[in-house]
Amino acid sequence: MEYAGQIHLIWIKDIEKPREKKLNEAKGAVISDYQGELEKIWLEKLRKKYTVRIDNAVLNEIYAELVN
Repeated sequence: MEYAGQIHLIWIKDIEKPREKKLNEAKGAVISDYQGELEKIWLEKLRKKYTVRIDNAVLNEIYAELVN
């Protein structure tokens, strides 16, 4: 298998049958998904409450600094 311009050897020792994950195996993914959902709801509320205005002069100034 080639990745990032290098060749890697992958050795598969065992293939497990599909199963439900235990809490300690799925905890990180569950927390990440939940935080993503909370952020999505929060952003929707902010968009309803506040109007987004873009100051093009400042945006162009920042863009010019990033490009140079």
